[in-house]
Amino acid sequence: MGDGVTIIVGAGAILDFEHKGISPFMSNYCKVEFFETHRCTELFFLYDFRYTSRPYDEQELLLKDLNQCVEYRKTINFFIKSKGLHSYFEQNGGCFEKAMLNANRSMDEKLSSGRDYTFSEIGRLMRKLREL
Repeated sequence: MGDGVTIIVGAGAILDFEHKGISPFMSNYCKVEFFETHRCTELFFLYDFRYTSRPYDEQELLLKDLNQCVEYRKTINFFIKSKGLHSYFEQNGGCFEKAMLNANRSMDEKLSSGRDYTFSEIGRLMRKLREL
């Protein structure tokens, strides 16, 4: 059995995989796991600053909430200029550990309430990466 490979996908990609009959699996070569964030990865970025379970029907509303906490643009130039998003967020009042706690909280609430929106498995992904 080879080393594990992790794939991060958003909610839309998960749905596409499900419709094509593809799911997390074990092969002879690697283990594939899916880590989902609903509405988009920027939810995990917002969790650096605060928790929310607000339903986001559109990505733009989530980006607006994130920009109330910190300037953020979803562009290549912004990513290059920031020189590492989480260090940029921390320099502007965010906290990576808080993001992980908030992501885990979102998953706990999703599982206990059956909520199918505003959650992130990135906290679990980061925990797995730390264990490597």
